[in-house]
Amino acid sequence: MIWINAGGLRTATKVLFQLAELRMEPGAKPVSLVTPNGEPPLLVELREHLRACLELCDTLEQIADQLPENIECSKCVEVAGSIYPTVKQSHEFEEKSLFPLLTDNCESDEETKITIQRLHAEHWEDESFAFEVQDALMEFASNPKQSNVEALAYMLRGFFEGVRRHVAFEWEHVVPAVRRNLTGGAAANA
Repeated sequence: MIWINAGGLRTATKVLFQLAELRMEPGAKPVSLVTPNGEPPLLVELREHLRACLELCDTLEQIADQLPENIECSKCVEVAGSIYPTVKQSHEFEEKSLFPLLTDNCESDEETKITIQRLHAEHWEDESFAFEVQDALMEFASNPKQSNVEALAYMLRGFFEGVRRHVAFEWEHVVPAVRRNLTGGAAANA
C-alpha cells in the first residue's frame, strides 16, 4: 500500500493513472492508493470540488437574499469572478478523471453510460448558465441602480438551485460508483 499526503491530490491523481497503465505480473496483488484516512485521492478531490460548488451556491444565495440594498458591489465582482472557474474546474476534473474511470470499468453497464452522458450535458448547460450569471452579477455591480434586481435574484436562484440538484445527484450516484471502482467494490457509502 502506498500512502500519499492528502495535500498532494493532483500528484496522487497522476500517480494513480500512471500505475493503472502498468502491466501487472500474473498473480501480483493490486496497488491501493489511499490517503491516510483511507480514502482514494480521486474521491477526496471529487468531494472537494463538490463542496466548492456548494459553497459557491451558499454565497450566491446570500447575495440573492440581500439584493438590492444590503450588498457590496465589490463582493459581487469577487463572487462573479469565481463562478465560472469553480464550475469549470469541477466539471473538468469529473470529465477527465472520473468519467473515464467509470466508463472503462463498466463496459456492459448501459445505465452508467447514460448517466455520464446526462452529466456531460448538464455540465455544458451549467457552464453556459455560469457565464450568464457572471455577466449579470458584474453588470449589477457596475450599475446597481439601473439593474433589474428581481430578475437578477431569480437568475441567481435558478443557477444555484440547479447546481445544488446536480451536486446532490453526484453525491448519491457518482461518489458511490467511484468508491466501488476504486476500492474494488468495498462499501459504497460516502
